[in-house]
Amino acid sequence: MKAPVSKTLCIFACSVASRALEATSKIVDLQHHRQMMNDEDLHQPQTASAAPVQAAYIGGNDLTSPGKDGFMPKELIALFVRTFHGMKREYDDFLVATAAEFWPTLQHQQLEVVLDANSTRDTEMGESIQGTWPYPDVSYLSVPDDLRDIGQVLQQESYFYADVFTKNRSEFVGMVDTDTLFTRMVQKRDIFDPANGKPVIIAQIGVPEGHFWATVPGITAEVLKLDRNSTLRGMAYFPVVVKSAHLKAFRSHVEALHGMPFATAWRQAWIRSRNNNKTIFGAFDLIVTFLWHYHRDEYSFRLQRRRGVNDHAPVFDSIIEQSPNLTIPFPRVSEHAHYREPFPRLRLGAGKGKTQLDWTLAERDRIILRGKCLSSACLSSSLDCAMYFNGSRKDLDARNKELGNAMWTFEGSDWRFDERAAQIQDKLWPLNQC
Repeated sequence: MKAPVSKTLCIFACSVASRALEATSKIVDLQHHRQMMNDEDLHQPQTASAAPVQAAYIGGNDLTSPGKDGFMPKELIALFVRTFHGMKREYDDFLVATAAEFWPTLQHQQLEVVLDANSTRDTEMGESIQGTWPYPDVSYLSVPDDLRDIGQVLQQESYFYADVFTKNRSEFVGMVDTDTLFTRMVQKRDIFDPANGKPVIIAQIGVPEGHFWATVPGITAEVLKLDRNSTLRGMAYFPVVVKSAHLKAFRSHVEALHGMPFATAWRQAWIRSRNNNKTIFGAFDLIVTFLWHYHRDEYSFRLQRRRGVNDHAPVFDSIIEQSPNLTIPFPRVSEHAHYREPFPRLRLGAGKGKTQLDWTLAERDRIILRGKCLSSACLSSSLDCAMYFNGSRKDLDARNKELGNAMWTFEGSDWRFDERAAQIQDKLWPLNQC
């Protein structure tokens, strides 16, 4: 078991005008962060020209070689989540319960959980989870009273500092929401493209759906000083894996663009957006869009047309025409529990009746069983798997559909409109057959 780690931070939430990071007596050493925030060696953006994408599918023979590109070494990646006590059940019954089944090495790596230092119930949650699998490191972010009414903004803002909370102990940080549902075994090849070893970023392009997502590109474009049509939707998969160093580069880039501390520039953009009745933003959209424009050649980008093959995005269409591999589907390893569409959404927590809670947990258990039956770790003689497929393990159509549901859907999008998804699914089949 890892020794519990607890620390209290106040990152820019203490004063909008302050560049310093303050801390309570619980924190041991934040000198690294202070140096980082005063670092004048600002990020120099690379060219935004399209980078070549390697390989036609996802890994060639490695995908059918048991043991190849298996579980991630502990030094490679840390997992990061910002949450609060009101999401305790989601943390326990969604994120941790499914990680225990499908990311069993997580306890040997690092899960960083950030909670609210101002909340006694958050402190109680932190003390509780530190002693249970996967024995996370827990940090507490101090939020002053005058900013507590923008809690969701500060929650999103925490992801910009994931490298600070994880202290850059891993080369990469994987960011998730508390209601992440892992749906099948997570191995290295599911996070890093076996063709080139680069972390995969799944981003969506095309016409946003609904008022909520239609407003996001505006603040992304304002913070990064880009045309809104050249922004990407980064809330398209979990975990969103980036190089820890690139989060610092992102903050430094925004500081250089606006000539002010990152938090000031970010919050001023948000305030202007709020005053224009456009208060929606997305941390993942900002991070992924930055990486696309300035570090594209260090990632394996996969662009999904959210509304299908005819969903055009003019800024990206010309790039895709030159590099068609950019749109090759890449199978996901998770769902977003609160936003499963067209599947029933999963809800836990306060205000939910026992019937709703029982159904939600039963549906979660069904997803876990499905993942076991469709993952390489399953037992071919499993009676549960046979029963899962209506008593017939020979019903390949049902198996294909369920495998596809676990690999290609996220927040109402379904990548199976691309015929290459079926080809990739067939290629993966030997590893997933019960």
